Amino acid sequence: MARNEGRRQYDVQAFRLGPVDTVYFVRAEWLVQGRQGFAASLWLRTEPRVEIIETNFRPASWLRMFEFQGRITREHLGLVLNVFDRDRDGWGEILFLDAGYESFGISLRRYSAMGFVPTDVTYGGGC
Repeated sequence: MARNEGRRQYDVQAFRLGPVDTVYFVRAEWLVQGRQGFAASLWLRTEPRVEIIETNFRPASWLRMFEFQGRITREHLGLVLNVFDRDRDGWGEILFLDAGYESFGISLRRYSAMGFVPTDVTYGGGC
């Protein structure tokens, strides 16, 4: 990667989570000679200017762990399971999955003008 020999691949999902807010969830990985060299996910919005709301670099550190064998999956970068507005206030909630090595967590995350706000709705399991 330092020699600029990496190739980046990513996917982007757009969600309307506020009255006028489109928020993007990005999962990105950098490949060097066909192997993952770095991986991260982030949330961003582009109006009124590009702003990173949240980042997750934790999966990049897992690439060096024996248990992961130098490979992480999309689930390790996070998955949006559903989007809805349960209280009908115009601000969306996201049902989100975080996967670890032998664990997982599902959480409901509420979006606001300040970014994501945690809720008490969570479920998880693992070793």
